[in-house]
Amino acid sequence: MREYASRLVFSFFVFLMAGCASPAQKQNMIVDQSALVKEAENSRFSQSLMITSVSGGEETNPLWTSEIDSDAFHGALTDSLKHSGLIAETPEQAKYELRAILAKVKQPSIGFNYTVTSDISYLITEKSSGNLIFEEEISTPYTASLGESIYGVKRLRLANEGSIRENIKTFIARILSTE
Repeated sequence: MREYASRLVFSFFVFLMAGCASPAQKQNMIVDQSALVKEAENSRFSQSLMITSVSGGEETNPLWTSEIDSDAFHGALTDSLKHSGLIAETPEQAKYELRAILAKVKQPSIGFNYTVTSDISYLITEKSSGNLIFEEEISTPYTASLGESIYGVKRLRLANEGSIRENIKTFIARILSTE
């Protein structure tokens, strides 16, 4: 009987751990823009951006739902822009300042496929004059299917990460096309 009770308690804790929400992971939100590096070299933003602020993220409560915190978003944005050749090597070399605001993350509460839509406002100002030269709120969805994970909390995390990754990817494409 004691062995049965021990197994039951162990199974309960395994079940609880499988159901705990985890925050979006920075490494899963980074955009591989190596194909755009050549295009970025000819852009006015080539090695000239400096991120001054990233805000709007939320901490994940393990007993509730997966969220995207500001630090992970900041890291993913920074690394994605570095991979694209758009981040200045030093703050002194930066010609433009970038602010990103995670305005809204729309998440489903239940379902087989989870679609998360992130709305992020990007603002670029010219460092020397303070003039706003780019301002846009970008909204991107991403769907994580039941095939990616049978666990709903993991599927939600994957959808969060995918939505941010697609949003950053869209932002990079937009600034490279605006000259």
